[in-house]
Amino acid sequence: MHVELVKSVLGKGFTQLELGEELGVSNVTISRWVTGKVRPQRRFVGLLQRLNKTPNPLSEATLTDMVNEIRQRGWKITLSN
Repeated sequence: MHVELVKSVLGKGFTQLELGEELGVSNVTISRWVTGKVRPQRRFVGLLQRLNKTPNPLSEATLTDMVNEIRQRGWKITLSN
């Protein structure tokens, strides 16, 4: 059950690193949850359930939102034909 919950949240566009930062745990911890080696503590299960109920951030994003996110992260965009 917990593995599916974590994978479902990750399927919303989070990386393991981003999800870990959001929850205050390491990406290694997230990886252990995904593989089923460790079960998340009850408080994290509640947070994961809340995150799982929110819409996929990318499905609501506009092109402007995506460009702003890319700029905030310091990434560069290269367009070509």
